[in-house]
Amino acid sequence: MRLKKIMLVIALCTTIITILCITSIYGIKKEKDTVLIDLQQAINISSKRAIEWNNQASLYFLTSVDNPNYKNNESGKNGRRRYWNIDYAVKNTNHHLLLTIHDGVIINCNQVNSLTLNENLINYSEIEMNSTYAVKAAIKKYNLNPGKEWAQGYHFVLNKIGGKTLLTVVGLDSNGNFAKVNFNTLIGNVESAFYKQIDSGTSQWMKWEVV
Repeated sequence: MRLKKIMLVIALCTTIITILCITSIYGIKKEKDTVLIDLQQAINISSKRAIEWNNQASLYFLTSVDNPNYKNNESGKNGRRRYWNIDYAVKNTNHHLLLTIHDGVIINCNQVNSLTLNENLINYSEIEMNSTYAVKAAIKKYNLNPGKEWAQGYHFVLNKIGGKTLLTVVGLDSNGNFAKVNFNTLIGNVESAFYKQIDSGTSQWMKWEVV
């Protein structure tokens, strides 16, 4: 009887140790699989697939995105994010390729038909700065804070507006207002900065001046 109890205890201990080992291995794998990449890396990864799709493809729009199941208000503080969406387009057509990157890997790739404004196609030679620099500059000059809840941490958007390619860093101002700083990617200077003012349920973008 005593031997039987000893055997049961040994079996129980073995089971617990096995569970702990599996949990530990899974935890290591999960942490190892978390890959943060910057804007330039997101472009490098996605552009290869875009050229395979159509060798005339041009970058059209890029943005970092949240994962609703992953809460981290410090995301993007070093200019790197886990999740990115990228849009490529072909000049004089309505052909677009939408790509989603998770942890440095393309997990989704879809061709869609959508309006293409040729003047908004981005030339790679116009991108002379990276998100790693832009976020530091936005924090230093505007004291930009990371977003909370929706749009957690610092987010990055790349598009062309008014003939200029802009890298936008999104966060909060010191009053907790949604805010963004736009950098001219060709020369690296701040093009403009805005915060969103909400009054009686109506929101309006206000020019953000450095005091």
